[in-house]
Amino acid sequence: SFPTRRSSDLVMDSNNQKPSQEQYVNSREIMSYLSIRPRTLENLIKQGMPHIQITRQRRFKLSEVDNWIKKRMAERLNDI
Repeated sequence: SFPTRRSSDLVMDSNNQKPSQEQYVNSREIMSYLSIRPRTLENLIKQGMPHIQITRQRRFKLSEVDNWIKKRMAERLNDI
């Protein structure tokens, strides 16, 4: 089952102010999740894909990546 929990961050839910766990995945897991290759991931990161860098390792919040992709898709549709 995907995704595997690697680390988590407590964030406050804006509606009820209860902490919720936000999931992080590593580079290999985000590539699998998006069905992309390493070069594509590097290009997306250069284009602004949200991530955090811990020493030489990158971590991605699935919700942030999903929102970033949805925003880019909507912008591209508006350009048509």
